[in-house]
Amino acid sequence: MPMEKNMTTLPEFFTQSSDGLYDRHNYKLHFKNGKAIIFEDYQSLMSFWFQYGFKGELACVDVIDKPKPKKKPKKGF
Repeated sequence: MPMEKNMTTLPEFFTQSSDGLYDRHNYKLHFKNGKAIIFEDYQSLMSFWFQYGFKGELACVDVIDKPKPKKKPKKGF
């Protein structure tokens, strides 16, 4: 009898498609006092959250797209 899949069931395996860094987002951490910090990668955000989250001062996190790099004008002909 096959096991029924739902949103709470963990997959049996995970395959990785790339060894390269993948982080297309920045993360804006909001404090309950209205201040905010922007992190450029998920690991830094999680490190901060686990280090200071127990104090009850953190409110929520917004996931925001990283700004696209501006194209430099071509020089020469």
